[in-house]
Amino acid sequence: MAKDGLPSLHIYPGDWFKDPAVQSCSWQAKGIWLQMLLVMHECEPYGHLTQNGGPMAPPKIAQILSIGEKKLKSILIELKQSDVFSTTDDGTIYCRRLVRDDEYRKECQINGRKGGNPNLLKKKKKRVKGGDNQGGYPLSEDENEDEIESKEYTYSCLLRDLILEQNPSHLRKADMKEWAEHIDLMYRVDKRSYDDIEKIIRWCQADNFWQANIRSTSKLREKFEMLQAQMNRPKKEDEFI
Repeated sequence: MAKDGLPSLHIYPGDWFKDPAVQSCSWQAKGIWLQMLLVMHECEPYGHLTQNGGPMAPPKIAQILSIGEKKLKSILIELKQSDVFSTTDDGTIYCRRLVRDDEYRKECQINGRKGGNPNLLKKKKKRVKGGDNQGGYPLSEDENEDEIESKEYTYSCLLRDLILEQNPSHLRKADMKEWAEHIDLMYRVDKRSYDDIEKIIRWCQADNFWQANIRSTSKLREKFEMLQAQMNRPKKEDEFI
């Protein structure tokens, strides 16, 4: 287990397969990089390939990965040329994604102790009971009439409202802060645009299959790439009839 108590390493297959840097490498380099990620998960600082507070020496890396030093050197050159990893000033190899995710995790921990990330509910635009107000959505009975929210909260409410339109029994009371955090991850970490997020929300809730399977923003994030591929798939002639 990592020194900071993280029991698992989150790897998203969609992100792995769509990363042009990783996919430009040989299968051997991909395998070594994956093993390096597992080692960096156990190192301090998190996401860095370190030993005793400094860069891990190539002989040690080769020993851990059970690979010859000469072969390791050529693979590291390949990975570096493909911009798969970065290095610190002292030459320590690190994974940008692991470091970024760890920074976000720590930020969430701090915000959680303070009651949540205030930016996800930051006041931006007004929602009114009974109808639309410049792109807003109708308030639920338990929402304050003067509440104004962020885009993350707005799109969470959009998904919730579309689910409830289909069948109110499909959705128990949702934690909108948690839902908004998944929208934030889609935008900030996964690099999805807000326009694409809204399109996918509306499309999946209009689709007979997906409307029964996407009932939260976490599931929306998990299936986003598949949803987008199906949404953009050319329609067959009989689908227009």
